[in-house]
Amino acid sequence: MAAPSWLRLRRMVIGGVAVLLTAAACGSGPAEENQGGGTPVDGGTLSVALSAEPDSLDPAGAAQAAAHQVFMQIYDPLVWLNPSSGEYVGGLASSWTTSSDGLTTTFKLRTGVKFQDGTDFNAEAVKFNFERILDASFKSPVARAKLGPLKTVTAVDPATVELTYSSPFPSLLNSLSQHWLAIVSPAAVAKYGTGYGQHPVGTGPMSFVEWVTGDHVTLQRTADYAWGPSFLHQGKAYLDKLIFKIVPDDGARSAAVQSGDVQLAWNMPAADFSLLKKKGSDLTMVAAPWSGGSLSLFLNTERAPTDDLAVRQAIQYGISRTDLINTALFGIYTPAEGPISPRTVGYSKSVEGRYAYDKAKAESLLDGAGWTMGGDGFRSKNGTRLALKIITQAQFNPIATGVQGLLKPLGFDVAVDIRAAAAATDANGKGEGTGGITGLVDSDASGIQLFYSSKNYGGFDWSRIKDTQIDDLLSKQAVETDVAKRNQILGELQTTIMDKALIYPMYQGAFLYGVSSKVGNLHTNVLAYPYYADMWLNP
Repeated sequence: MAAPSWLRLRRMVIGGVAVLLTAAACGSGPAEENQGGGTPVDGGTLSVALSAEPDSLDPAGAAQAAAHQVFMQIYDPLVWLNPSSGEYVGGLASSWTTSSDGLTTTFKLRTGVKFQDGTDFNAEAVKFNFERILDASFKSPVARAKLGPLKTVTAVDPATVELTYSSPFPSLLNSLSQHWLAIVSPAAVAKYGTGYGQHPVGTGPMSFVEWVTGDHVTLQRTADYAWGPSFLHQGKAYLDKLIFKIVPDDGARSAAVQSGDVQLAWNMPAADFSLLKKKGSDLTMVAAPWSGGSLSLFLNTERAPTDDLAVRQAIQYGISRTDLINTALFGIYTPAEGPISPRTVGYSKSVEGRYAYDKAKAESLLDGAGWTMGGDGFRSKNGTRLALKIITQAQFNPIATGVQGLLKPLGFDVAVDIRAAAAATDANGKGEGTGGITGLVDSDASGIQLFYSSKNYGGFDWSRIKDTQIDDLLSKQAVETDVAKRNQILGELQTTIMDKALIYPMYQGAFLYGVSSKVGNLHTNVLAYPYYADMWLNP
């Protein structure tokens, strides 16, 4: 799989991230180590409790982590990223070559692969998928950005596809290894139209059975699956069925895995995770750290009072991250100080210490901005109270209420508005509140463009910015093939975001899993999502 020197170097750096992820997890049940290993067992039904309902099972039209948990099992990508070695290995593409100028990559595709509806996978299918994402009329919240400056897609012959770029795209293989760009069945898209996201068809190890809204999604193994990546077991999935139960309530999700109603719970509530880990229950608590963007409170720069830089900076100085994590999250997580997680390539230490906790500094900023403390314990300015409204989903309620409590002594009146995941996402995209909480799960730093590019205004640009300086830095890093130079640009990008106080970074992200002793061979990719088709159920 020949590649130019800059692409090989990029691959090596990505490999460093994978190794670091493994090491970082070791203190709390490393994601890369197998849970409940032993002899593989064929058959059985694994039930998983999800904290949110998928927004869509069309990878090109989805944006939520809950959706990724599900559709990663239904589809295959062109290439895979081995989480242990950091090397890219064949998926639906068996090999690839890149031109010396980095503008054209040619993929040789696997032959004999079928979609789950019986239609053939081939170069025309790849062309259809990528041109569908490129189509301006198709609203793709994540996948479009993952394709970068793609110019043309050419089906050279049934087993060969060529991607031509208008400028070098160093993140190509990384992007293709993520399931946002997994290949869907063209025939199924034609059949279901706008309803395709509820009737997914891929080439993956698990096939779609049903989606009962608000309750569950059921998958079954693909009987003739035989093209998995080299670092997973070969052949069909061990499990007969995989049921994702929608359990947004933290207490109910925790109870479900403790009672055995499900064998694995995703996004365990921090309180129960901490308690069960300490008391040594029959469950194993696994904290699987992910790379990408820090879990942050995004501050709306268009709505008062967070339209004022002084107020946004006061929030930075006025909340102790350590206190927030200890009081709201039982000390499970590690504080974050910038928009990118330290586990991610391109992280800059220049953000560290930029906003060390300083209550006096926060008070001074608010005083200077004209916000006066009243006898009721809240600040006001020209008769208007210093009020914030955080719109978020149930899983972030503890951290939101933690922010609420820690900002009150400074005179902030913070309201926490809990909504369903999709509704909270929509509201923050429209700028209905002064802030929303989210993070980015991504194996490449360029993924943060989702949050900070003016192209995503009205989408995941929850800070509601149209900043030419940030746009310029995002554009430069996207085409820079020299790793050192790209990291320098990413460093400037991070400091700019923090100088403008667009977010309050809270902690480095990790998915908390509660796992039954019956589950064998649990391990995850660099995004902390499990390879369910590689797992089995012990008797």
